[in-house]
Amino acid sequence: INSCFTHQVLEQLLLPELFAKGEGQMRPAPLSFVVLAHCDIQVFPRACVSLRHLDLSGAMLQLPKAAEEAWQPLKACHQLQVLSLASAEISTGALRSCLSSLPSELKVLDLSDTAADFQVVRAVIQHERFKLTHFRLCRCARMDNLMLSDILWRIHTLEVMDVTGCRSLTLPFECPATHRLRLLCVAQTNLTPDSLRQTMGNSAADVVPCPINFFDSYRQIPLRLP
Repeated sequence: INSCFTHQVLEQLLLPELFAKGEGQMRPAPLSFVVLAHCDIQVFPRACVSLRHLDLSGAMLQLPKAAEEAWQPLKACHQLQVLSLASAEISTGALRSCLSSLPSELKVLDLSDTAADFQVVRAVIQHERFKLTHFRLCRCARMDNLMLSDILWRIHTLEVMDVTGCRSLTLPFECPATHRLRLLCVAQTNLTPDSLRQTMGNSAADVVPCPINFFDSYRQIPLRLP
């Protein structure tokens, strides 16, 4: 956390098997849980296949503009389930390319305080393998009623949604019927819990006026991911 990494150093961390020397040298255990929050990353290398949890929240990703639209560092991460890019310095194009190329059944995604727009959200919604249960898009300036409605309508696995601080969300808002949604956070928006509850019909989801933080990765590192 709060460190500066070169491409070579990150490769040694994320792909340690490439640097094992000698036939008798013990192969390192594959990484599954990586936190690089608020780190200055010169060039992010391809990540290891075994990765299941990656936290890049607040990271400064120094990516050449010419490479943004083809940025696919997680293309080999078939087991990745949890990804946080909250507050990461990353362009819309790079964000869309990274998510579109991800081959795993992603379950938890945080894009808060990023440049996420309709194209990025559509890439998430249309991804054939994603099985999102938890989704955060806090303080995303481009989040509007149409985008939120599309997310709730089309991501059928969604259980928790947090749009704290998305001030473009306004009443009236027709909340689509959701069967699996358990929690919808609308803190610091122009939406009110009471008005949304009235439009949600028989949904069992609770609408709360407070933010949700289901990312506390560097304080609660699990011994084994499920």
